[in-house]
Amino acid sequence: MFNSKAILLMMSIIILIILGLDKVIDRKDAMALMGMLIIYMVNNYKSIAKTKMKSVPNTNIINERKSFDILKISSLFIIGIIMMIIGSRLLVDNGIKIAEFIGVPQGIISLTVIALGTSLPELVSCLTAIKKKHNAISVGNILGANILNIVSVISISSFINDTPILKQTSMVDFPFMIILVLILIIPTIIKEKIYRFQGLLMIFTYLLYLFVLYLTYIK
Repeated sequence: MFNSKAILLMMSIIILIILGLDKVIDRKDAMALMGMLIIYMVNNYKSIAKTKMKSVPNTNIINERKSFDILKISSLFIIGIIMMIIGSRLLVDNGIKIAEFIGVPQGIISLTVIALGTSLPELVSCLTAIKKKHNAISVGNILGANILNIVSVISISSFINDTPILKQTSMVDFPFMIILVLILIIPTIIKEKIYRFQGLLMIFTYLLYLFVLYLTYIK
């Protein structure tokens, strides 16, 4: 499962970079990204089907599922979506105000504070999965979230309005994104395991990225 998602992530990044060579992601480009979204969903469906074939039915799990209160789950789901939308608006609006107040370019705020804020749900779910010894879920969540950010968020946004690709995005963001992804997937595909040194190297690379980003904006 990791290998297929890692390949899809790299393909999504490469396609995004190629589509962004003309400095804009328009509706035609969005359709291409939507195609990658379909491929990703089909791959997920096949992975789930294979997992179900290998798994043995558990009567305890079935009984627990029967006891679920569907109305309660649906209500919590809807409340969660509403809170996520409200939280996202507060995060973006106040992030912009902070940037204006302290004189920091909005680009730095969006790529640091807001990016961290929008990544917190993935971080919490990954830590929870690792604590419960569901390591595959944590890795799948990280790769899946990044794929969906590229092939769904960017494509849907570009359907509404063309998304410009700034020079800084092409010269700084894209190269660092590729480096970070390669640090994650190449050793993991070879050894079938994520090592601590990969995490430390990715943190160092991210700090270097922030430093380069700061230098880019203060020029």
